[in-house]
Amino acid sequence: MASTSVEQSLLFELRSPTTPLENKQQSIITALATNASPSLATLIRDWILDTQLRSLKSNTSAQAELLSSASWWLLLARVVSDAPAGSASSAPQTLPIVSHWVGTYAAQVEAQTDVVRSVTVVWTKLGAVGMRKATADGALDGYGALLKATAAVVKRGGDDLGDWEDLVLIWLRTLRLVVDPAKAGKKVSKLPY
Repeated sequence: MASTSVEQSLLFELRSPTTPLENKQQSIITALATNASPSLATLIRDWILDTQLRSLKSNTSAQAELLSSASWWLLLARVVSDAPAGSASSAPQTLPIVSHWVGTYAAQVEAQTDVVRSVTVVWTKLGAVGMRKATADGALDGYGALLKATAAVVKRGGDDLGDWEDLVLIWLRTLRLVVDPAKAGKKVSKLPY
């Protein structure tokens, strides 16, 4: 029963529009340290993903920080790993979030290996669901963003290349979930020339 009380209290705080993101992050860390449970991890995972999805449409710096901050991605990677795999299907869409992140990350001057590792953990766990929720066009647009970002990351030549390669390989595996069924249903007609 105490776990339910902690979850309700945390959810109330997370939904408060007046509570700063730093305070919300500290409350999440405290809740995980004192009452870690799969249901708490699921609640936090879904709130972070939902907030990141909404922040894609926001112009405030605090919301933008949620998409690029190493500490938020590390926290998301932790709760994604702790949340039950079966509940991932109810999570918000992850493809737009990760597609946006790869573009912003590629524009950074310095490599941040810890962030790339955290995003890779998140995408490993939620990528299949993210791709299943995507349209073929959305999946291909995301892949296009990944290719463009990969060129920039390789050109930068930081110590994140190995971790970036892991992210690309996972992305290719998840992309097949959308592309292969689309290919199977269509025949290529003979060109008239």
